[in-house]
Amino acid sequence: MTTPDQLAVQMGTSLGLQELRTGVTLFGSLIADKPPNIGVVKRMLRSAWAAFGNVQIVDVKDLIFSIKLDNEEAARKIVDGGPWTIMGFAFCVQYWPLTLALEELNPSLISYWVQAHGVPRGQMNGETAGLIGAQFERLIGFEDPDQPGGMRGYFRSRVELNALNPLPLGIWLLRPDQTQSWVEFLYERL
Repeated sequence: MTTPDQLAVQMGTSLGLQELRTGVTLFGSLIADKPPNIGVVKRMLRSAWAAFGNVQIVDVKDLIFSIKLDNEEAARKIVDGGPWTIMGFAFCVQYWPLTLALEELNPSLISYWVQAHGVPRGQMNGETAGLIGAQFERLIGFEDPDQPGGMRGYFRSRVELNALNPLPLGIWLLRPDQTQSWVEFLYERL
C-alpha cells in the first residue's frame, strides 16, 4: 500500500511546450495593509510602464499579479526600475521562473539600492559588498567605484530584502588598522 508521502509525479517537458512560450513573465505583489481597488492598481501600472510596450497584467490572487511582457529588455527595466509605488504602497516585481509555482514565490521580497555612507574609500569593494549583503536576503550586485561615475562619496549596493522585516540601519565595519567605522544605510526610492 502506498502512503501519501510516497506519492510523487514526475513532470516532464517531452511535449516541448516550453519552446512555444513567448515573452517574459514577471511576478508582482503589492505590499499593502488594506487592499486598494485592483482595477486602479492595474491602470496605474500600465500607465507607469507604457514606454515598455505591450504589458499584460493579471490579478492572480490577494494583491499578487502576473505581468507578461514581449521582451527581456522591457522586463529588466521594470525589475531594475523598482521598487514601484502605487497609491503609497510598495509594488515588488520579480522574475517568475518557469520552474516555480505561485506558492513557491515570496511576495515580500523587494530590491533596493542601498547607499552605505561611512565606508573608507579603500574598502569600497566586493568584500564590503558581501558584508552589506549579509544584512539582507541577498546581495544582487554593487557599483564599482573604479568605474566612471562610481566614486560618489558612498558605496552603493543592490540588495533584495524582505519588506515585512525591519530595515537594518547600518553595520560596524572593521578597518585594516583594527578601528571600526559606522556605516549608515540609506535606501534609495524609499
